[in-house]
Amino acid sequence: MRIAFLTPEYVREGHPHGGLANYLSKICPLLQGSGHDPVVFLLGKENATTEVKGVPLREVKRPRFPWRLLPRRTRAWGEFFDQRLGSRALHKAFARENAHSPFDIVQAASSGGIGDAFVGKVGPPVVVRLSTLSVLWRAAQGKKLRFAEHLTDWLFVNAIQRADGVFAPSQLLAGYAERLLNVPASVVRSPFFVPLEAEDSSVVDRELAGKSYLLFFGKLNRLKGADVLAEALPEIFAAFPDVHVAFAGTDKGRFSNGLTYGEYACKRAGKWSNHVHLLGNLPRAKLLPVIRGATLVVLPSRIDNYPNTCLEAQSLGKIVVGTRNSSLDEMVTEGETGFLAESGNPSLLAQATARGLSLSAEQIAGFTDRIRSHVAARSNDKVIGNLTDFYRGVLDASGGRPV
Repeated sequence: MRIAFLTPEYVREGHPHGGLANYLSKICPLLQGSGHDPVVFLLGKENATTEVKGVPLREVKRPRFPWRLLPRRTRAWGEFFDQRLGSRALHKAFARENAHSPFDIVQAASSGGIGDAFVGKVGPPVVVRLSTLSVLWRAAQGKKLRFAEHLTDWLFVNAIQRADGVFAPSQLLAGYAERLLNVPASVVRSPFFVPLEAEDSSVVDRELAGKSYLLFFGKLNRLKGADVLAEALPEIFAAFPDVHVAFAGTDKGRFSNGLTYGEYACKRAGKWSNHVHLLGNLPRAKLLPVIRGATLVVLPSRIDNYPNTCLEAQSLGKIVVGTRNSSLDEMVTEGETGFLAESGNPSLLAQATARGLSLSAEQIAGFTDRIRSHVAARSNDKVIGNLTDFYRGVLDASGGRPV
């Protein structure tokens, strides 16, 4: 099966990326290993044809609408036009390649309405993978809806409602899509996967050697609950004064007092501030040893979508403290593979963390065995099989050519 992936990001050295890029960098090689032919169409800074670890990459220069030339009261339209132009630029590049080497199916990211120019066109069926539902994510971030976001939300909803098929990694997001957008969405889980690459233990050796530590990794923001963990620190340290807490990830958000999330965590820790380690955004080679060495991985997201952070932690056999009604409760089983707290509640997060820190060595071994069984039961062959079965169902329903 020849598959075109449409995305605003992909994992490349020297380029920022998030969960979507990590998902694609895992799924494309797995599809290749199963005999399929994935090609990534990326909105980027230039027009280029390259490969990233054997995956063909068609980078398309992102056009920019000259919104600064608009009257101030209409500048909110600029982001909307940027997204429409970007989707059309991808479609032109795709159409050129599809004309001489046809694709069977197109998978578009939900972010940025990137599939808007594709849906409804003559050509292969278009499916959308739901990474986020913007209204929920903004609410979790505590953000107010701007006029520009009404416009870009329309692109997002339009692409989803007109797609030939929609899927999400979590039951949570699939359910919201059906209730809020009246769009039936299948659930196709993301793969467990840890790249086999050289690891650099220098950060662990320098900051964390010999310490029992909790690890938060990912973006430090309100959505991911970094503030909730910061608020929970006094209660955690009071009960476990020898434990340390490490934060790894981009920290660009700020509170009204000007503090970053990491700085706020240090402030909340009080006399234990030297037990808080702000590691910054680490390359994977340095991050993996930090995950391996953690006593617990704490992921207190307000809402999430089957996050890569939890997948990676569990792939390494780590016990995760997560949150209910966030999709993490679809990944973590209370008292068997990890612990759960109500999202947004620092005291309940501290209590869930305490249950993990109180485990005996024998109990930890039992948790680790169950986590590894959980990972093994969700083999990547099954994940790819479920994804390609979803593609074939869409192709059958839309009359696409059999594959």
